Amino acid sequence: MMRKLAGLSALGLLLLFPGCGNKVESHTPERPPASITSAPASKRDVPLYIDEIGRCAATEVVAVQPQTSGRITEIHFNDGANLKKGDPLFTIDPRPFQVQLQQAESDVAQNKAELERTEAAVVQQKAALGRSAASINEMQARLELSKLDFERAKDLVKADAVTKQLYDEKKMGVDVAEAQLKSSQAALAMDNATIKQGEADVAVARAKLESSKNAIATAKLNLEYTSIVSPIEGRAGQRLVDVGNVVVSNFNPVSMVVIQRIDPIYVDFSIPEASLARVRSFIASGKLKVEVRSADAPDRVHVGELSFFDNAVQQGTGTIKLRALVPNAERALWPGQFAKVRLILTTLKDSVLVPSESVQIGQTGPYVYVVKPDSTAEMRPVELGQRHGDDVLIAKGLKGDERIVITGQLTLAPGAKVAEAIPAATTAPAPDEKSPPKPDEKTEKSGKPEGGK
Repeated sequence: MMRKLAGLSALGLLLLFPGCGNKVESHTPERPPASITSAPASKRDVPLYIDEIGRCAATEVVAVQPQTSGRITEIHFNDGANLKKGDPLFTIDPRPFQVQLQQAESDVAQNKAELERTEAAVVQQKAALGRSAASINEMQARLELSKLDFERAKDLVKADAVTKQLYDEKKMGVDVAEAQLKSSQAALAMDNATIKQGEADVAVARAKLESSKNAIATAKLNLEYTSIVSPIEGRAGQRLVDVGNVVVSNFNPVSMVVIQRIDPIYVDFSIPEASLARVRSFIASGKLKVEVRSADAPDRVHVGELSFFDNAVQQGTGTIKLRALVPNAERALWPGQFAKVRLILTTLKDSVLVPSESVQIGQTGPYVYVVKPDSTAEMRPVELGQRHGDDVLIAKGLKGDERIVITGQLTLAPGAKVAEAIPAATTAPAPDEKSPPKPDEKTEKSGKPEGGK
């Protein structure tokens, strides 16, 4: 009994004073590798862009108004119909304008006959003028002859070769010839005046004829205006008049329907003035592409081109208005609809991208864990660029062929060992302890393994 007590006392002393006697070695257990998932950083061409919110607008908007007055007799379209240029819309009662056209055609025939009559009268007056001119020439010749006979008689009467009576007869002949010449000249002047009046009548008749022809053109145009057609290709809105309404083409006519062209469609948006210089520099190199996504279909991208850049900064907002022209054959975009707009400035070649969940934010900024060839983790500060889907661009700090940690960063420290986690889909499910695995079907039926006796 005493020996046992002595042995226990000696063992207790050894435990109290471990430095005495043999040394006991102690080892700190090595930390196991952190379980992570990793992937190599990708390298591809990505766009440099500006994201804004825009609003769609029709490229053409036409408020159809009557160009002539009358009662609507027919409507040829349904509200909201897709229209082509020239499709019939409304019919205004054409009968009053048909009567006007017939009256104008009758006036043309009458004025044409009047013109022909006045032209014939002028021709006759010109012929009479020619005869009067010939008569004057004859009168002038007679006057010259009478004057010559009178001069002879004057010389002879001085020599008492002829009688005084003959002298007086020759003198009277001169006076008569002069009177006849003056009468013929007056008749000629009257004929000239008559011709001028006739020519004026011809001009009036021609003006009346042209006026009546213009009346025909106006009547035909008014008759054409009774059939109202779509001036553009687009979509009709709600009609604003019905059959039986009387429309008037006055100073402020009523709109009958509004048609909007939505293929292609405008998308209006604004950028801050801080981006003005950068956008202008890229516009100088060529047309810029614009990607548009609607709220109801965010995964569908509509690609268009920048078509308008405003010439001034809006003072109230400090922004610049821009407009994109986007094809819209399937009518996916609608006037007045808000949309996400991405203005593509240029393409960045061979850019490094990583999944956005691999980027961590620390006190010094963003960083990623890089898996080194010896399976240790290196914390690498990086400079971030723009997001591209689920990836983010790394502007500086990473190469395209390096592997980065995607998940498991919470258990990492710089220099820590890492091990790739087995994907859940490839991990074999652990058997349930409470329900043992089912035996083979044949074994269960026979109670013996297949082939046993």
